[in-house]
Formats: sequence, structure tokens, C-alpha cells
Amino acid sequence: MRMKQSFSILAILLAALMLSACDGGNTSSVEETQPVTEATAAATEPKDRTFLVEPNAIEGLVRVEQMIPLKDNYLMVGVNEHGGQAVVLYDFKNNTSTSKTLNRLAEAGDILAIVPTQDDQVYVIYNNIEGGTQYVELYDSSMTLVSEVKTSEFVKENPDLATMKVDGAGNRYFLGWNEAGNHEVLVYDKDMQLLGRVSGEMTIGDELIPAADGKMYLLYHVGVKEARLGCVDPAALTITDITLDNLPVYHKSTIEGSCGYDFYFNAQEALYGINIADGTSTVVLDWASTMFDGRDVRGLFALSDGNYLVSNIGSKLMEEGTWRMVAK
Repeated sequence: MRMKQSFSILAILLAALMLSACDGGNTSSVEETQPVTEATAAATEPKDRTFLVEPNAIEGLVRVEQMIPLKDNYLMVGVNEHGGQAVVLYDFKNNTSTSKTLNRLAEAGDILAIVPTQDDQVYVIYNNIEGGTQYVELYDSSMTLVSEVKTSEFVKENPDLATMKVDGAGNRYFLGWNEAGNHEVLVYDKDMQLLGRVSGEMTIGDELIPAADGKMYLLYHVGVKEARLGCVDPAALTITDITLDNLPVYHKSTIEGSCGYDFYFNAQEALYGINIADGTSTVVLDWASTMFDGRDVRGLFALSDGNYLVSNIGSKLMEEGTWRMVAK
């Protein structure tokens, strides 16, 4: 990774706490090409905070695309200098990393998804391997292989394996398709026994979100533009809509929770922290107050110490790479 001289910038942390409700909530979405208007911009209250932006010692990764808390470290998945996928264990306290070898990565050539469990293990799901056989590997917190199984034996229904998420009770969730051609949520227990399907009004399921409160949430669409956020109940097999004020009209990615939030929405203009219990959506980081352009950010990760990792594709101000934003 290319190094860049460290420099200080002033980043403004903005907070907006809004009144909440529990059921029947809707959010609206617009195309990403449309600008954010005053009506959709967050009501904020400035709060000064100074950051030191510095390069990271993440050897083996030019760009980070996924980061998973794994015991005392973080598992990072991204692109190496040759354009291929690579995996490292990152010690954020010492800002050091160790490259890890996945059993079938060279053979498979592509990782479809890496999914954490609640007991410091991760599933690695591969894309199609030559010959038609797919595998799911299970690794422990040191990234030592525990087991592997063919995907046809791992789950016998027809969900989208790339969408797999695990809740606090160990239940597994996938997005699948019903007979009408609409998305549905397939719910399995920790032994991979199918509990049932949840359809509701959902037309398209955008993303399953495992939150810090241990529950599973779903960002989904009822119509062409009507987006909703709902909580999936694995026992009742229902989706209960959640009302969150000050929600971004569109977002680029979802970040699993840490630092006091259930999860985050990373949008073009800002990073939003979501607190389900309070029904609040708070602007945590305003991109306009940093050297980064939110449109160029390809990975934004909140560390447990209150700092951030920002991985971007390069812009006028910041070259391609992953940068550590340290609060002074």
C-alpha cells in the first residue's frame, strides 16, 4: 500500500435525535443520481471533533471491501495489488495485519460472501467452482479451518447464499424467491433446519441487517420506490415495520453495529448511526467536513474504539487506499 504523509483535518460530528414510533413506518427512496434536497437533509447540531487521518499498515490489501469483528481482531477482505481477493487479520490497536490463506480461495477464485456467527467464527461462501461444486467453509477466530461442506448439503432450499446473515440466537436468514417471483426471507435455526418463510408485502428485499441488539432487520421495497425497514420475527415468521426519522433517502452500504449504535447507513452525504430502541437516526460523520468524497468511499468501518477506517477508490484529494481516522 502506498503511504501518504499524515495530516490533520477537522471533522464535524453531527447529531439529530428525532421522535420515534414502533410499527407501520415507511421511508421513501429516490434514484442515486438525484441530489439531496433541503427536505431530505438531516436536521443537525454541530459538534466539533478533530481527527488525524493516516495510512494503514494493512499489508496485502490495496482496498478493503468488508471488515468483520473477530474476537480481538478484525477480519478484512479486499483487493490486493494484483487485483485479486485477499484476506488479512487486522490488529487495530497496533495497526498491524497478518495475511491469511483460505483453503479453497485459489481454486474457487472468488468469495461470494463472508458471514460472521455469534461465537467468533465465520462462514466463507464461494462462487461457482469449476466443475459445478460449491463449498461453504467454517473458520475459527484465528482463521483456522474448522469444517467445509458442499453448498447443496449446507442448505437444500434455493436462497441467495450471498445474502446469508446470522442473528444473536444463531438463526440463519437468506433471501429467496416465492412462486409469484417476489423476494421472501427464509429462516433457519442454528442447526440449519428450515423454520419457515416470510413474504409479507415485500417485492424486493434489498438487504438483511444483523443488528447489535441481536435481532435481524430487513431493508425492503413494497413498490418501485417505497422503501421500508422491518424487523424479522423468526418465531412468528412476520416482518414488523420500524419507524426511523431522519433516515437517508438512499444509502450506499450498511455497516453492522458498534460504538453504541445498532447499525449504520453510509450515504453519499454522511454516515448515519441507527438506534432502533429510541427510533433515532443520527448523523455521525458528515463527509463534507472531511477530505473524503462520500461518492468515492467503497468501505467505511466503525472501530470499537470510536475511530474509523475509510477505504476509497481515489479522488482529487485522496488517492486509492484505506485510511485510519483517529480521534485526537
